Amino acid sequence: MVDELIAGYRQLIARAHARNVRIIGGTLPPFEFYYTEVKGKLRQHVNEWIRSGEFDSVFDLDALSRDPDHPARFFPVFYSGDHLHPGDVGNKIIAEAIDTDMLF
Repeated sequence: MVDELIAGYRQLIARAHARNVRIIGGTLPPFEFYYTEVKGKLRQHVNEWIRSGEFDSVFDLDALSRDPDHPARFFPVFYSGDHLHPGDVGNKIIAEAIDTDMLF
């Protein structure tokens, strides 16, 4: 499954670059409530690959939003109630963390 995800990302990167479009990768955030050992390892492996340099730039949502004491879950301020999506405060933090220079 990891190889298929990475192959899909590589297709997106190639298509963007063929059109002279920058492509920014975003890491997968923590999702403890839906976590299984297999899913956790997959997320970590995919995130390592995303950070590896094939994208033009990377927005590390995982590093920004994970709880340092419990890396498989959102930092409490991001919590929306569903264990998967950030709430209003989390979305504001994400928006403020985006370096617009990476877009151009």
